[in-house]
Amino acid sequence: MCRTRRKHISVWKRLQLERIANSSDRAEVRRRPDLRIDALGSGSDYTVFLDHLAVASLNLGYGGEAGGGIYHSIYDDYYWYMRFGDSEFVYGRALAQTAGIAVMRLAGAELLPYDFTNFTDTIRQYISELQKLSVSERDEIIERNRQLSEGVFSATNDSKKPMIPPSREAVPPFLNFAPLENGLAGAAARSRALR
Repeated sequence: MCRTRRKHISVWKRLQLERIANSSDRAEVRRRPDLRIDALGSGSDYTVFLDHLAVASLNLGYGGEAGGGIYHSIYDDYYWYMRFGDSEFVYGRALAQTAGIAVMRLAGAELLPYDFTNFTDTIRQYISELQKLSVSERDEIIERNRQLSEGVFSATNDSKKPMIPPSREAVPPFLNFAPLENGLAGAAARSRALR
């Protein structure tokens, strides 16, 4: 059963501390005056709005107290929620209040409180991750092909548990990230002008 333990700290502070505890870049989390919004990913109700219609989207939720595990299962029902989830409606109420206040503040704002420099900063991170992934994937293919040529897989194969060695792969070409970086530079300049 859900037991509520009030910590008497704001939701913002709790999320910041959780990210400090679990982040690989704790210095950035401590340095930022705000919290970076994570990528939405894919596979939920907002996918069509974000990925196909380019409509800015946000997924609000609370997490971290339980492991979940019942979402979209036959147990995802009122009985489970009352018995094991949030019998006192503490989290459900907090989420409804958070989402409701966010919608009211956005709807009533004369100027939407967007910081487009955060957007370009996030895109910069995505490009950096893509560049690192491109190099690491290329290096892995080169190393695996080299091990195939050297006979590493056949020499280290356990005869009691034989495995089929991987197939040789074509080495991908180097990618040109200049168009992405040029687009980012233009977007960053325009976002700074909107401040």
